[in-house]
Amino acid sequence: MAYYDTIPNPKECYNQIYNYSAQYGANDQGVLSLLILDNKFKVKNLGYEYTGSTYWRKSIGYPIIHAWGKDGRFWNNELVYQFWGEIWDKYYQKWLKCGGSEYKGGFICKANYAIERIRYHLAYKLGYAMIENHTTIFGKIKLPFILLAIALKHRRQKIEYHKIIQTKPNLKVPPIEYYEDYRSALAEKQSAPYRLGQALIKATKTWYKGGLIKLYFEINEIKRGKITR
Repeated sequence: MAYYDTIPNPKECYNQIYNYSAQYGANDQGVLSLLILDNKFKVKNLGYEYTGSTYWRKSIGYPIIHAWGKDGRFWNNELVYQFWGEIWDKYYQKWLKCGGSEYKGGFICKANYAIERIRYHLAYKLGYAMIENHTTIFGKIKLPFILLAIALKHRRQKIEYHKIIQTKPNLKVPPIEYYEDYRSALAEKQSAPYRLGQALIKATKTWYKGGLIKLYFEINEIKRGKITR
């Protein structure tokens, strides 16, 4: 579980966890469930929104993250150790001094999150929203507002990210080229959502040159399958 400093009374939560563990002998999931119930925390399943420490931006704003599965853990991730090895070792040494067991598993987890990085691009977000909402009249009516909200949120998140890495440069995410699945993830830029979003962004920037009219024809090309996926 990863705690953020936005949670109220984090030390008290830690005390509760240790007490639950000692009293009931429950595993981490059981202890977390008790913590959630007693503190009335709201729960959201992030699914693939949370992609590990090699791309942490999508988890901003969530006070507690509980991840599962051996392939998504930060402590056995090669890319995490490559970029944050000094910090990793610092906390590992603290872990050992507190009586924690030695980690012998090795860095077996590969950083296969490049596709998530590409899907975080504004173009993909906009195009995906266009596909999701174009099938109904109501969807088409509300689509301009949805697209505006997405663009504003993306801009706000981008500003927040740059503020964070100015004071904490160690939190800058690695270059996307370093991810294991980088080359295969590039195909996502040829997907329908990405190309739709690209066309929309270009059209809004060149609206005075007839960009919106060109957008209509580009959308039709995508519909006819000239641009795949």
